[in-house]
Amino acid sequence: MSEFFLAFGLVFVAELGDKSQFLVLWYATRYRWWLVVAGMAAAVLVLQLLAVVVGQAIGHLIPDDAILIAGGLLFLAFAYWSFRGARNGNDEEGRIAKDGSLAVFLIVASTFFLSEFGDKTQLLTLSLSARSDLPLAIWFGSSSAMIVADSLAIGLGLVLGRRIPRVLMAYVAAVLFAAFGLVSIASVFV
Repeated sequence: MSEFFLAFGLVFVAELGDKSQFLVLWYATRYRWWLVVAGMAAAVLVLQLLAVVVGQAIGHLIPDDAILIAGGLLFLAFAYWSFRGARNGNDEEGRIAKDGSLAVFLIVASTFFLSEFGDKTQLLTLSLSARSDLPLAIWFGSSSAMIVADSLAIGLGLVLGRRIPRVLMAYVAAVLFAAFGLVSIASVFV
């Protein structure tokens, strides 16, 4: 159990204030909360399993710079999507939400996966599992920590979504996503 608690505590603290928390907070203002939780949880379980099982190999095959640039471009795409949604009254998101739960689940799961791939929580899980004889405890502890931390952000998104106009949230999201994207890309060249 100590391996579980070690992984839970370290990953929980590392996930607080992470860009993925803002991502799920933003999704929670647009889609049904349970779909956001399900998509996020599915992505977390796969990400942390990769970190525990094959993380070492992936870390050596994909250069860190490529991961940072891909993540930066992804956040710039989120910025564009948010800005466009604010200008168009979020019609596209309403259409996606009406098209079905599977579409929302896949959007949340795939974007969360891409935004967290190679992130500090995944690398932390990788390093913990490299030193552990109980990789399942590390996987379960780190996954649980991320799900709890990001669920807190989803709860905040539900509250903010009711109190702050969606258009304002979309503009704020666009600016923050653009900043995350630019910082990620700039970090490769600095």
